[in-house]
Formats: sequence, structure tokens, C-alpha cells
Amino acid sequence: MRAFLKNESGSAAVEYGLIIALVAAVSIATIKSIGTDLATHWTRIDANVPTAVPAPTSAGASSSAQ
Repeated sequence: MRAFLKNESGSAAVEYGLIIALVAAVSIATIKSIGTDLATHWTRIDANVPTAVPAPTSAGASSSAQ
């Protein structure tokens, strides 16, 4: 029983597994946050493009044809 309790060969694998799980959780949270921020920015850009760059009028096209 003492030999079993002193055996630490599997503890490194458990520690590496915990580190990988922590890195994965932080990565997922970061990517999700960045994705939400990007969606907000693209929505704002989409809403402001028509006012920043007005569409050409059809009157300008007919006057150049004359």
C-alpha cells in the first residue's frame, strides 16, 4: 500500500491535462469575447456605410448620356 501511495508517475499527466483544460477554457472565452466585439463593430459599420457613401442617382447617368 505504501508503494502505491508513493507512486507519482501519473500525477504529471493529470497536471498536464489540467493545464490544457485551463488554456482551452481561456482560449474559448477570449475568442467568444472577440467575436462578440467584432459583430458589434461590423453592425455599426453596416449601419453607417449608406450615410457615409451615398448611392449614385439615376439623374447623373442620364445627363452624361446626352
